[in-house]
Amino acid sequence: MPVAAQNRTDYQFGVSVLHSDNIGLVPENQQDDWVIAPTLTFDLRRNSSRLRLAARGSAQYLDYTQGSFPNGARGALAAQANWVIAPGQLEFMAADHLTRRPVDSLVSYNPSNVQQINVFVAGPTWVARISPATRARFDLRMSDSIAEKTHEIDGQQYLLSGSVVHDLAPNRSISAAVSTEQVNFTKRSHASDYKRDSAFIRYGSQMRTVQLQADLGWSRADVSALDTKSSGPLVRIDAAWNPRPSQTLRLRLTQQYADTTEDVITHSLDERSMLIQDFLNNEGVVTPQVYRDRRVQLHYDYRSDRLTVDSEIESDRATPLHDGGEGWHAILGSVSATWRLTPNWTANAYAAAFRRTLINQPGSDRNQFIGAGFGYRWNTHWSARVDLQHRVRRTPIHVQNFKENGIVFYIGYQP
Repeated sequence: MPVAAQNRTDYQFGVSVLHSDNIGLVPENQQDDWVIAPTLTFDLRRNSSRLRLAARGSAQYLDYTQGSFPNGARGALAAQANWVIAPGQLEFMAADHLTRRPVDSLVSYNPSNVQQINVFVAGPTWVARISPATRARFDLRMSDSIAEKTHEIDGQQYLLSGSVVHDLAPNRSISAAVSTEQVNFTKRSHASDYKRDSAFIRYGSQMRTVQLQADLGWSRADVSALDTKSSGPLVRIDAAWNPRPSQTLRLRLTQQYADTTEDVITHSLDERSMLIQDFLNNEGVVTPQVYRDRRVQLHYDYRSDRLTVDSEIESDRATPLHDGGEGWHAILGSVSATWRLTPNWTANAYAAAFRRTLINQPGSDRNQFIGAGFGYRWNTHWSARVDLQHRVRRTPIHVQNFKENGIVFYIGYQP
């Protein structure tokens, strides 16, 4: 039977006004400034027999009233559309991921050290039914990565994968898959092209309180220009437990070869609140190299009529394939909570921190961010919020240490 179309369009117009006592995030000679930022946020969903669309994002224009930095626009986007050409047989997908990352991870995340990175992905999926419970699937993907300033990562990725999927039950399946990917950089990148291959077994289960997807296999990476090859286990485990409808505990374990493009796709507009996420964008290291990534993530959220809590802790260890490459170990965590005091008033509190140690660099880079405030909603259309924020950084590069205090006023209109 055809699927009835399901549409949802949520968007909000607003204006943020920020005052910072150290807009440049420097240890001495701090400069304060007011920043006025008209803002649009949106969340679009569509589900029909021919199109599945999900898009979330934001757009801002930042006006530094005292001229501490040039005015300019910035945005964030995570969007994917799937067009069904032949139901159950052929689809075409297109996705776009836009986020912000530092230009230099050793320098404070001030407005002059922020850049936009965009990753566009597109390609077809073909499915062939072998039996009522078994099907073959083939995916072809092309992606294009563009950085605003760090052009070393500019390039294209070409991925071809095939798998055979067998349904053990309506809610359980097992599959075998192989994939090959070629990464080619542009001329101005001057980085070395590389190739990645992998083969793995996947098991998936969707039960009422437990959801599991596990990939176990082997992968290898080859940077021919540097005469560098490496291979090792491929592990991707994503397990979620819902002890009650109001709670979710999720664990992700990953060991694989990765790069900045994959990291942008994974973390663009994730579950963290926008304030925390923009702070944690500073944790990312922008590099053209492929590296072995070992990552553990634990996420917990709670939802009730009056209280909402989101928390996450993550450990990420990146090991370069060759001597002299960029590598790091980062531990980061965040927590945010919203308490509904009355039908109109809410109290908000949030905190985030990360510690990153770079290979061949002494000491650790430590960053903390805390904030709290109140929100008020007049009606279904108008709302306002005020937040106090404090940010601090301690790093072996002492000229990059800083403290910052800020206050943010926001008023928004939702049609």
